[in-house]
Amino acid sequence: LLDPQQSPQQLSQQSSQQSSQQSSQQFEFAIIHCGDWDSRTMMPLQLSLTNIPTPSYFNRWINVKKHYSNFTSKPPTGMVGMLNQLKLPLVGRHHSGIDDSRNITAIVIHLLSNGVCFDITTTANPNPRNRNRNRNQNDSNSNSNSNPNSNPRNRNRNNNTNNNTNNY
Repeated sequence: LLDPQQSPQQLSQQSSQQSSQQSSQQFEFAIIHCGDWDSRTMMPLQLSLTNIPTPSYFNRWINVKKHYSNFTSKPPTGMVGMLNQLKLPLVGRHHSGIDDSRNITAIVIHLLSNGVCFDITTTANPNPRNRNRNRNQNDSNSNSNSNPNSNPRNRNRNNNTNNNTNNY
């Protein structure tokens, strides 16, 4: 484990050593997110600010929205929308890290108890030049509906509304 008392350079060196040791190992765990933004954008940015290389286990993750969407046959919504649709209570405060973790866990448990098998939904493209192409391929592979209006971002662009509600 990384020691937060170490300098960024020490952490970087230790993380690099761990990543190289782990790159040949088969991982038996995955990170679960409510969306792809945290692992695709925020984690690499945060690690780069501290000069810590991204551990290889952050290059693949499970997006609970995709499994929810497959289970319900409804477009993915945010965490609160999924909780409401599954008739699960919102615990604590939305966007509080620990509370969001508990709520996402409740969604995962509900889906598991209804027979959903979780697998990796997204892999990061290590080549940043191809990140947008990879993102588009991942999005098109996960969305069987080819209607551009099925994506909330496209819907808002196409309707030219000033609705500030985000469902991602």
